[in-house]
Amino acid sequence: MNDNSKNASISTLIIMAFKDIRNERGVHQGHMAKAIGKSPSAWSKIENGQSPMTSEAMIGACWALQLYPSYIMTLVERITPIFNAQGYYFHTTPLEEEEDALLPLVMKYFSSPGYEVLKNNIYSRISITNAYLATTPEIHPLSTPTIIRYCCESNFRQWVDDGAEGWSPVPLQPGSGLPGITVSPLREELVTTYDSSSNKPFHS
Repeated sequence: MNDNSKNASISTLIIMAFKDIRNERGVHQGHMAKAIGKSPSAWSKIENGQSPMTSEAMIGACWALQLYPSYIMTLVERITPIFNAQGYYFHTTPLEEEEDALLPLVMKYFSSPGYEVLKNNIYSRISITNAYLATTPEIHPLSTPTIIRYCCESNFRQWVDDGAEGWSPVPLQPGSGLPGITVSPLREELVTTYDSSSNKPFHS
């Protein structure tokens, strides 16, 4: 059963999207700061949720990453139901740091040992941009962005925190498939999963 008392700000999802895209494209924080007309430390505070993400900052960040603001907002629109299904309620106004249950998880993901391992591996990490194609709020190992799985799945989060070594855990929940057989909503193919009893991967 999901905890329905988890609150978060919509700006946290915007921060999540910007930071994941910026890091995977290798865009320096200084470039982001210049685009929004702020100092690097000011952008860092925005990206870490310590200062509000204003509309001006969002448009400037989009310009720095060569994205349309509508793309980011559509991405957030696709991500929101996934977190809603995990018990999150999103506020359009800023929350105090201690009230936002999602922000600490987002920040922890980017500082985790596993993120350093995964960020440059296109075969192990799924970009936040993949959520643009999401059609259901269900979590699927083949298509759900890695950062969303990190925030929503405790076993997967522990795997990333431990350095993302070996095979990642596969979520077993309604809609995500039977053990060992997980069908992507985007591609009708079977996913390599993990058999904990044998400690070896297997293909269904």
